[in-house]
Amino acid sequence: MQSKSTRQLLADALQQARTALERGDTHEVRRQARYATQLDPTCEEAWLLQAYVAEPRAGLAYAERALEYHPDSAAAQEAREWLLKRMPADEEPHGLAVPSAAETAVPETETARAHAALEILQPKEKVRRATFLADTWRAFRRNKASVVGLVIVSLFLLIAFFPQVFTPYGPHEISFLNIRVPPGTSFELDAERLEACHWANTPLEHFCSVYIAGSDAVGGDVYSRTFYAARTSLAVAFVASAVSLLIGITYGTVAGYIGGQIDEAMMRFVDFLYSIPVFLIVLGIQSMFSRFWLPEEGMFAILYSLNANTGGLLFLFIAIGAVNWVGMARLARAMVHAQKQREYIDAARSLGANDVQIIIRHLLPNIFGPLLVMETINIPGYIFLEATLSFIGLGVLVTTRGYGQGLNLPSWGVMIRDGYTGLRSSPYLVLFPSAALSLLTLGFNFLGDGLRDAIDPKQRKNGH
Repeated sequence: MQSKSTRQLLADALQQARTALERGDTHEVRRQARYATQLDPTCEEAWLLQAYVAEPRAGLAYAERALEYHPDSAAAQEAREWLLKRMPADEEPHGLAVPSAAETAVPETETARAHAALEILQPKEKVRRATFLADTWRAFRRNKASVVGLVIVSLFLLIAFFPQVFTPYGPHEISFLNIRVPPGTSFELDAERLEACHWANTPLEHFCSVYIAGSDAVGGDVYSRTFYAARTSLAVAFVASAVSLLIGITYGTVAGYIGGQIDEAMMRFVDFLYSIPVFLIVLGIQSMFSRFWLPEEGMFAILYSLNANTGGLLFLFIAIGAVNWVGMARLARAMVHAQKQREYIDAARSLGANDVQIIIRHLLPNIFGPLLVMETINIPGYIFLEATLSFIGLGVLVTTRGYGQGLNLPSWGVMIRDGYTGLRSSPYLVLFPSAALSLLTLGFNFLGDGLRDAIDPKQRKNGH
């Protein structure tokens, strides 16, 4: 027998509640709707179904519970107004708690209220329960800072994918005649330089002959290199996060689900890794491969070659992602411990689901959202770690611009290091890459905080 997912169980319960409502079986409506709220406490339709078949005082409490999770729901507002009209004159509608089943018992013969509910629900094809994504997006939009963070991150993504649209030159265009010139300096534009300009024959062609953010020690355009360096930081952010999620969720889920001595042994290994500073581990990995050991054959030689061809990004991905998974594993284990005691896991097991099906179909869908949000909050740390490693020479490989081996991608850490020596005379060499680094991390911080508040109903209830 195949197991049903939580979503399927919820859909079946709601369908049975609707069918019972149509035939006037209020007892079955309450039973199925109550089961639906156990599967998903934010299910608007389940609360409203209970509201329509209960006594006015109890129904009003159910409607208000629906409004707690869905403040902008027209259906919940209409249900509340419908129930208020039926409240006795001496009843107080405010400050009601959700009553017990004994308080809300309604004889099965009283079907008038069910028929009235059908009249209201029928024109709208029943109450359409807002999806989790719709609720999350609605709560996310209310947080202005999170919207700003989304705009910032989206802008940097556009810059990373289409840098030619936002920059006049590529990252390797240099001019030894214009070394360390200040921002806004114009220069004589020859035919070769004009041909290399992305904005040639466009309304922005004037800026082909202007160093918008100045030039560096070899005459490179700081503005263009700053924008191209966004590719490096975003690549590290997303790939390292994917590695951390994959390893952390797998390890933590297995440990939490198995439990017992195996769980203890697995988590003691995590505690050992957690006791070592992440920066030292990454520093050791990068130093071993980049400075002290140059393998000539075997798997490590292949990895070393791939790392050179990717400009040093491969070892960055491995070092950052493979070390930061320990925190994700501990969080995943704690969430699995909490979820595997829930009733829907027992229901799935009683329907014949094996351990793998329970983990993949039930546990992972319920824990992945919060873990993804937490990983989004960790992304700024990955970006700063890459910039720090590049600053000390253990990050992106420094090669001859346009001619060395690898991708030759610029990095904000390398740009800050190169400009640090001339900080007093040419502060713009550090200012622009530092500002871009700070702006991107700030955007991810706003985005992560907004997602965390939007995905947690308790945060929405408390008005955060």
